[in-house]
Amino acid sequence: MGRSSHRRKSGKREPNGQLSRKPSDRMARALDGLDREQQDAISVGIAARQRVHGVAPHESRDQRAGSYAGRLCMSGELTRVQYDALMTWLEDNANYAIATCAPRQPGAVDLNRTQGSSGDYENVARNKIWVARYEAAMHAVQAKQIEIRGAGNLHAALYEIMLRDHELPHLVGDLRVAANALSRQYGLVSGRRAA
Repeated sequence: MGRSSHRRKSGKREPNGQLSRKPSDRMARALDGLDREQQDAISVGIAARQRVHGVAPHESRDQRAGSYAGRLCMSGELTRVQYDALMTWLEDNANYAIATCAPRQPGAVDLNRTQGSSGDYENVARNKIWVARYEAAMHAVQAKQIEIRGAGNLHAALYEIMLRDHELPHLVGDLRVAANALSRQYGLVSGRRAA
């Protein structure tokens, strides 16, 4: 058996043999493996990110462009460490909601889905870990809130920007402070550098 050569990527080519670098050709290659419904949904979402949020076309496929905190990170208003701490907190918040059997957030209604609780009652040890992790993170945010003595509202910044994804520029500074407290709590950065 002989070795197989590298498979040549399909698509329009320039006279020099390289794949075409026109934006329309690049978009067509990116959407090539998807069916028509997925292509339509993705292209509408990408166009909305560009039109509504002013995301550059070459950055519109980035996952961070889908949320306000991600766009803040892309613009440099949040550091990557702060963004990672906020994403970890968002995951901890979702796990806490599952562990405590909190009601689902309102959203699109699927009439065909099975009704019932999403809580996993069998795995008590994991649920205790999730609750302890979330409570430790919220304790770190509360300690920082007490330290700044009402100069900001860290809980509102986390709730409005991270959970509800509202674009509230007046809370971005408070979100940065909360992200620094969370990054120290999660061990993503040392205490001096996060200040």
